[in-house]
Amino acid sequence: MKKISSYSLAFLFVAIGCGIVYYNTYFLFTYERVKGVVVDMKISRGSEGETMYAPVVGYRGVDGEEQRMTPHSSTSWRPKIGSEKFVYIREGAEPRLFGVLFPVIGVFFAGVGLIFLPFWTRVFDARRRRKMQQLRRSGDILDTDFVSVEKQIHSKNNTTLGFIVHTQYHDVSSGLMRTFASHRLQYDPTDLIAQDKIKVYTKRGDRTDYVMDLTFLPKHSNRK
Repeated sequence: MKKISSYSLAFLFVAIGCGIVYYNTYFLFTYERVKGVVVDMKISRGSEGETMYAPVVGYRGVDGEEQRMTPHSSTSWRPKIGSEKFVYIREGAEPRLFGVLFPVIGVFFAGVGLIFLPFWTRVFDARRRRKMQQLRRSGDILDTDFVSVEKQIHSKNNTTLGFIVHTQYHDVSSGLMRTFASHRLQYDPTDLIAQDKIKVYTKRGDRTDYVMDLTFLPKHSNRK
């Protein structure tokens, strides 16, 4: 199993946090808000045997009829019968209640990731430069053909994770067409790649251990 780097873990925290915040807040802007009242409560047991509560909220639906809904999640807080809660409704969609717990968790995840992401970016940039210098001195230098730039998309919340440069090289010694992928960039470098050839430094005798030389690109770009 491939180990997850600390850099990837920090980026994953940001992506998960943003996804949690989005899933628990998007309906605030796209659903209709109606006033509801807690008319009952659903009682269950947690994983450690503790008592968990979920409010049963009565409200008037989009068709004007009285409806009841219960959120999927339960908490240890006992809801107060008769208290008012806003219900977010849309025709053909499941009604939603807004709670601050999950958005706060999402902000926490994203915050932790954003705190450590710059640190690990510097660490991995320094490690990549050292490896490039080492391979440049003792490895093989390949002039590979630029192929494409891949835009990586998060499968759950459709956010952009980054961009990967792909190149190819016809290895005469083995007769194989080898492909190489760069480290992840935080901007699309397509318009900044003017040359057809990109250098790749590989370990002598092992084409799978390599670093792509993208030092001709700026570290940051405002281009979309």
